[in-house]
Amino acid sequence: MKTTSNDGLGSVDTSPEFYRLTAERYATNQVDLVQRVWSNTSHPLLEGNHSLVDALVKMAPGPRGLDAGCGAGAIDVADLVARGLDVVGLDAIEENVEAALRLHPSLRGRVQVADLSEPLDFPDAGFDFVMCNAVIQHLSHDQVFQTTIPEFARVLRPGGILQLVFKCGDGTVTLRDPDYDVVRSFQLHEVPGVVDALKAQGMALVLAENQHSLGGLMYYTNNNDLEHCAIWARKLA
Repeated sequence: MKTTSNDGLGSVDTSPEFYRLTAERYATNQVDLVQRVWSNTSHPLLEGNHSLVDALVKMAPGPRGLDAGCGAGAIDVADLVARGLDVVGLDAIEENVEAALRLHPSLRGRVQVADLSEPLDFPDAGFDFVMCNAVIQHLSHDQVFQTTIPEFARVLRPGGILQLVFKCGDGTVTLRDPDYDVVRSFQLHEVPGVVDALKAQGMALVLAENQHSLGGLMYYTNNNDLEHCAIWARKLA
């Protein structure tokens, strides 16, 4: 069952309690690809989370990356480090970071607790790419547009790539998550507003080079039947 609200009064789930209680289970599910393979995608190459990561690596001008909201287990950080990239991860939930270190002890020093609604503790222009997948649905519009997106732009080097994935639409949505049997609420973000916010920070969409590549704006639904948008944007000089 899914309900939506666009009156601005919906309960937005910032998810700290959910993730604190489910960090270990969530990490295990990530390893097992639960919610990481999708349906109803706007491009045949957009099969799952691995498609996003592969596309980002191809677009990025260098190996230094930030996974902003790496989640329980920090699966993508571990994968990219194993490929030889220099990647660090942030997550707002301490239990998620602890789960990552239990699953991947070698990531100690690479993953840490940080809140994306606050300024990032990194210097300007330090990353070749930033990935933020299915995270800003836990943040309000004001937090995303006033802090999160400007901070991503600040820490990217000129030419660097931002990959931003989010539940799209208007208002908030409340539903039962079948993989955890709990009711959760999420903030939806309208795609034009996000694109405008990126442009305001000196970023431009990275369009697909051809029909055999990903880029620009792409869409998919997950097991909750919610539409997600994936955006790739490059920081201009």
